[in-house]
Amino acid sequence: MGLGLPSSIDAWLQAIRGMRTSQPTYKVSLVLVLLELIEEGRANPGSFEHDSCLSGRFDIKLMGHGAYLGRGRVTRPLEHMSLSSSGPDRIWRQVPGAHSYLIADPYQEALARREGRAAIRAALIQKLERSRKVEARNLLRTLLEKWTLEHSLDWVRESLRSDRGHPASQRPSAQLTWEHLGLELEDVGSSYDGRSGKLGVASRIAEAIAQGDFAMTFLDTKRKQRVGQRAFHRWVVGSFDGFCSCCELRGPGLVEAAHVLPVRDAPERGMDPSNGLALCPNHHRAFDKHLMWIDGGRIRFHKDGELRLSGLRAPARGRLRSTAGRLVDPTALEAHARAAMGRS
Repeated sequence: MGLGLPSSIDAWLQAIRGMRTSQPTYKVSLVLVLLELIEEGRANPGSFEHDSCLSGRFDIKLMGHGAYLGRGRVTRPLEHMSLSSSGPDRIWRQVPGAHSYLIADPYQEALARREGRAAIRAALIQKLERSRKVEARNLLRTLLEKWTLEHSLDWVRESLRSDRGHPASQRPSAQLTWEHLGLELEDVGSSYDGRSGKLGVASRIAEAIAQGDFAMTFLDTKRKQRVGQRAFHRWVVGSFDGFCSCCELRGPGLVEAAHVLPVRDAPERGMDPSNGLALCPNHHRAFDKHLMWIDGGRIRFHKDGELRLSGLRAPARGRLRSTAGRLVDPTALEAHARAAMGRS
């Protein structure tokens, strides 16, 4: 860290002023997540990891202010703010062949000091204040008002008591997050119990994801249910814009979220979107039965698999949708491919 604090803060101010992006809150959200991880000891001022904690918390932050669009997710601002890009906000560089990023020297001192992090947050708030985008205004409100789970519960209860409810623009971030995860609330009575039932499950799932915990647990009811399956479905299918990743099928109820590594083998990856593929029912069945697999982005079938699946074929291009390269963990696909090629 060769620069003093004033110079480091000035470098951040220049970078934030120069931020340009078609998604007005992606870069701001990523910097906010980085600040949080440093303050929690999960990252340091000189480097950070592109891991499940970073991507999960970034997604949750986008969901909380209505900016989550799915495609690319955290990889987009990571690439756009790297030293290999051409923008004025080049802050880090990726370690070749790794998921690690090294933060450039001019920016480290401000990240290391509480006063520096406060200055960065203030500059981000000013950036949001100048934007007219709804998402930017929503994020600004969450930063200034510090919505908590209890605030959100109060908002929901008041909305239920009101004949007209509250305007959508006034929804707290937790409520927006639950809806994006497919856990929107329903009026099942005159009041909610914030510590149990659907509302409690929704908040626990969101909190776990924000901490990089993607474990999928089981809930005993009349039938065994996986807690988080609905959220996983919405997350994965939404990431592929509702398309099957292996064919042209698209539409509500026509595409499912498949686990690359089965939950029974990797419960800790049960809600991790990088362990998910959006597949139509036929491709999902073939994938789970190891009749097909992914080899370097290409879709492969066992010879008998095509016959048993009534002529199911890969699309003409024979490859996964390009989106998959950003979204799916290649090591999980490799493990599935080994299992498929080794089946009897």
